[in-house]
Amino acid sequence: MKKKKYVIFILFLICAILLTFYYRAVIPIAKNIDYLEIYSISLYTENGDRSDITSSVNIDKVEETLVQYDCELHTTNFAPYPHSKVKYELNGTYDGKPLHILLGDLNIVYEDASSGGHSIVNPNELMVQLEQYIA
Repeated sequence: MKKKKYVIFILFLICAILLTFYYRAVIPIAKNIDYLEIYSISLYTENGDRSDITSSVNIDKVEETLVQYDCELHTTNFAPYPHSKVKYELNGTYDGKPLHILLGDLNIVYEDASSGGHSIVNPNELMVQLEQYIA
């Protein structure tokens, strides 16, 4: 009986450790810049109005910056979201799949909103860098 409790405790401990690693693990927003293409960047005002600023942004620098940042491995539900919580929205593709990035109060990377998104690590630092590339 003691042996069975010991085995159950060990299994529980292993599960707890794995869950901790899962929720603390990070993955790059994009591993390879050659597969990354950002095709639009929008700026949202405080009241949620959107303006396309793609033509005034150095897209190459944005892509170079994005490959330096990570996001959390686990997904989080964020949709639907109010546009007032977003300052920048970046849209593009990575390795042939859709890539969407929301920066502001949400700070999410996602492929499909219905599948949830990944929280960006150091989002304020990323936003400061991106703002340097706006003409």
